[in-house]
Amino acid sequence: MGHYRIFRRLVAVIAACLLASCSAGVADADFRVIPLPSRIEQSGEGYFTPDSHTQIVFPDGSDRIHRSAELLADRFAQVCGLKLEVVPSSRATAPLRITLAADLPSVGEEGYVIEVSQSAVSLRSSGDEGVFRAVQTLCKSLPSAGGVRFAIGRIEDAPHYAYRGVMLDVARTFYPVEFLRKTIDMMALHQLNRLHLHLTDDQGWRLEIRKYPLLAQKGGFREENGRRVGGFYTREQMCELVAYAAERYVEIIPEIDMPGHLTAALAAYPELGCRGTGYSVSATSGVHKEVLCVGNDRAVAFMKNVLEEVISIFPSRFIHIGGDEVPRERWSQCPRCQHKIRTHGLKADASHSSEQRLQGLFNEEMRRFVSQHGRQVIGWDEMLESGVDPSVDIMAWRGVGKGFRALREGHHVVMSPCNRFYLDYYQSENVATEPKAVGGFINAETVYTTMFDTRELTAEQASRIRGVQGNLWTTFVPDPRHAEYMLLPRVTALSEMAWTKPGQRDYADFLKRMPRMQQQLEAMGWSVPSRFYTVEAHFEPNPGQGTVEVTLSTSVPADIYYTLDGTTPDSGSMHYEKSIALTDDTRLCAVACTPEGIRSDFLHKSVQFNKATLRPVSLLTAPHSRYGGNRLSDGVRATTIFSRGGWTGYFDRDMVAVVDLGTTMPVSRAGVSTLVDHGSHIMDLEQLEIEVSSDGRHFERVAHEEFPRKEFIQEKLLPLHLLDFPTVEARYVRFTVRRQKELPPRVSVFGERQPFVFVDEVYVY
Repeated sequence: MGHYRIFRRLVAVIAACLLASCSAGVADADFRVIPLPSRIEQSGEGYFTPDSHTQIVFPDGSDRIHRSAELLADRFAQVCGLKLEVVPSSRATAPLRITLAADLPSVGEEGYVIEVSQSAVSLRSSGDEGVFRAVQTLCKSLPSAGGVRFAIGRIEDAPHYAYRGVMLDVARTFYPVEFLRKTIDMMALHQLNRLHLHLTDDQGWRLEIRKYPLLAQKGGFREENGRRVGGFYTREQMCELVAYAAERYVEIIPEIDMPGHLTAALAAYPELGCRGTGYSVSATSGVHKEVLCVGNDRAVAFMKNVLEEVISIFPSRFIHIGGDEVPRERWSQCPRCQHKIRTHGLKADASHSSEQRLQGLFNEEMRRFVSQHGRQVIGWDEMLESGVDPSVDIMAWRGVGKGFRALREGHHVVMSPCNRFYLDYYQSENVATEPKAVGGFINAETVYTTMFDTRELTAEQASRIRGVQGNLWTTFVPDPRHAEYMLLPRVTALSEMAWTKPGQRDYADFLKRMPRMQQQLEAMGWSVPSRFYTVEAHFEPNPGQGTVEVTLSTSVPADIYYTLDGTTPDSGSMHYEKSIALTDDTRLCAVACTPEGIRSDFLHKSVQFNKATLRPVSLLTAPHSRYGGNRLSDGVRATTIFSRGGWTGYFDRDMVAVVDLGTTMPVSRAGVSTLVDHGSHIMDLEQLEIEVSSDGRHFERVAHEEFPRKEFIQEKLLPLHLLDFPTVEARYVRFTVRRQKELPPRVSVFGERQPFVFVDEVYVY
């Protein structure tokens, strides 16, 4: 009960912060909370108005429902100033009652019904978890302060997905237990029910394993910029956290990543690796080629012993064993691994190498071991590539297509596509002013509007989607404050996407309900950045008028305000009503605001004019199909978030493009702007060649430069390559951008991909 008292005190803090005055009058309870219930019916025929004599009634002998009743009483006391008595059903005497009962098996494990009459509010479900969900909804329906009345009616609710999760990577960044508790409380408020802890990786081992103490004592720390950083959770700490989460109906799923991402373990016990020596806990990101020696029976037994201790700590149904991003170079060179391949007759075929088959053998051995202990394995979608039993659940992170493949192959799936649910991506395109992130762009709207088009699947296959999960990887998230910023408001959007039926979800309506949820979150000590939606800008070159036409829009009803000099707009700035014609260098900044006061993210765009701007550009070599938009002369600078467009990308060939200036004119400088993002396999150009012509047929080279290859860097860059040459008269300018032919070693660990080159704009002066 100790942990629950802490939770009750936290609820008291929330309510106290919301309470302005107990004399604020009587307000109507509003069940349009987040996540939105399935059905809300109110008759308009009267109200239930609790008073100081009202009792909260729970079933005799049910300690768990008793705790939910106490939680509800705390909320009423702090918000409404009503100290309601909590009593078992055998002692209920009051004429006005709020009754909690687990006597409705038809609604499912988490479903519930709330019925309001003039004399009672009943919260009913099939068990204590559903009652807890009903209590959460009732608590969130209360006004911010003062008395409350409940309209007579009925609320029916049940989750769309059974699995509604958040993954927190505590391996790359170690977070204190207090922050994990805070995260669990936040999840409970959102009706989320799975906390996936990524406990081990190349950068740290975070869980005490008593049989192998060096895993945490040595593998839990690394040298970073001359400092020793890290930490680990003791067995006792994690057992206490599991109990704390269980009281809030959040199940903690542990992940012990294997057979890759194990450098921290190899540093502690080097005999587990194929080389057997020379390992250290990594301070760098990326995929590391040092992996478990799966040909070594002692190494395999070691991992089983680790899992046995993990199972003894975590009562969760699922045990996550990773299985992702496993380079197999060491196995191909390891005598023990090759011996195991021969012993088991593992053969390569058109789709699999013998080393992939070896990983499949290891996966199966771990699956059987976990199954013998009454648990079920879940792993990342790479496990599909090495062969895996259909009883293994798949967590699909490399796109919805990987999830659909798993469903076709008989697996249950948790959808976690990186382009929709990765919470380490930027929430804003304004990366210069945002906390550091891995890249990409995902805001709350992206998360909320995610839909899985299952028409290509059978009904039975589609039914095996267990649910969804948002993942916060923490390579660039060094402390809890940064983590909080990355989680919200995207977790709030995820909660409704996961709980509420698709046909009932509406993002504009969600934003109307967000201020009350934001108030509750801030009372819990969370900050909620304004990253709910964006102002979208569409730039259309108009060569005939010599302008770039800008159209601004939002996905929800909102007023848009803008400036053209880079200053921050507000309600006193120009109000957007029609497209804007730009004729000169411009720094466009825009912001929108809904009638409820929900502000958009700020839009910042730079438009730069040169002699090539608005002129036609012919691509003489075809770009990659995914990055084929020819916006090379629109004047708009793209950002490092290449998924937002504006880039022309080449993968297996160089770029050759010709710009027609329209008439012969003097030129003395030309070049291109590019993107460097090694983590996304995008490298800078290797060579740039500039040629000019008066007729478009005969070209003369006027400038050429080679650029040295850069070693791996984590930073994303936007280089501008301009070459000067003696002034010449020309109408046509040809740009040849030669790409790098291979990735730096840190990136090309799989040896499977060559780099892209991305070009944004061509310039002529």
